[in-house]
Amino acid sequence: MEYQNNSYNQFPAYRKTAFQFVFFLLISLGCFVFSTGISKADGNDSYTKLLLHGDGTGNSFTDSSSSNKTINAYGNSTQSSTQNKFGGKSMYFDGSGDYLSSSASSDFDFSTSQDFTIDFWVRFNSVPGSYAGLVMAYNISPGSQGGGWIIGVNSSGNFAAYNGTSWKMSTFNPATNIWYHIAWVRKNGEINNLYVDGTSVLNWNSSNSIGNSQALNIGSGWGSYYNLPGYIDELRISKGIARWTSNFTPPTSAYDGVTAPTISGVTDGQTYFTSVSPTTENGTATLNGNPYTSGTPITENGTYTLTVDNGQGTTTSATFTLLISKTINNPTPTVINDDIDDGIISVSGTNTQASSATI
Repeated sequence: MEYQNNSYNQFPAYRKTAFQFVFFLLISLGCFVFSTGISKADGNDSYTKLLLHGDGTGNSFTDSSSSNKTINAYGNSTQSSTQNKFGGKSMYFDGSGDYLSSSASSDFDFSTSQDFTIDFWVRFNSVPGSYAGLVMAYNISPGSQGGGWIIGVNSSGNFAAYNGTSWKMSTFNPATNIWYHIAWVRKNGEINNLYVDGTSVLNWNSSNSIGNSQALNIGSGWGSYYNLPGYIDELRISKGIARWTSNFTPPTSAYDGVTAPTISGVTDGQTYFTSVSPTTENGTATLNGNPYTSGTPITENGTYTLTVDNGQGTTTSATFTLLISKTINNPTPTVINDDIDDGIISVSGTNTQASSATI
């Protein structure tokens, strides 16, 4: 047998002519770890079936999604700069016959076991003492009620949702003059959550089909029924995706022009044998749950998950392993058992971390 040192200061290589078998004996780390990164869909993307910023002029409302649906304004509905969450304006309803409507569309229907997300911001000038509709695709006109879905407040002034078959009531009672982010999310085709400011206040399981091609109404149920006195901003309806699957931080900017967060310098599922300095863009980064500054060197062996969140329901992550060679204090480790027939070599030495051998 003969041995030779390699460029990584690892154990000597042993050669036999029968075959070659190169391996790493991991003592301090134990094993490689691989995982799959998660990147959620963008803020305004192919899943987005309606997106209203409410940043236009007067009663001329624009759907910024690719669907470009026609929005009809009724009563004194307008776009006001008095209050807004993003963009300088929001949709305003005076509580007396104001509402917006878009014609019936299958985009507002959700099939059995289909994921979806309906989210928006709302601010009450006063909390209605009876039912009030915020956003709905439901025929509430007298004599022909039924079908569809509703997000609103119930007779106690608490946030509530109608899922096509029954009402679901939360105990969250909103105050006036405060912006609330509301999101109804169905994930895995059956798990429903109603989130207020990113915290689930209501959850239930149902996978039923929701909707029967009703018109979309915003700011009231229909005409003078169940009106909202207040503001709505950044309304988005997403079909085929659960934008959030657990409690989350509400969006921090408008959805238009959303840029997905990026990670450079490391690749998900890879192992590196030298230090790395990943760079991140378009979001807030954490490394194994702790704040991370883009470009900071990572020099210690271990497994890391780097996550970047753009604050709008879009995250990108990469999990990777560092296995950096260390100088071995004992230059001539002892081979205890050279049993290549079983493919096993046992070694002993000082400060042992990793070895390679050619057999």
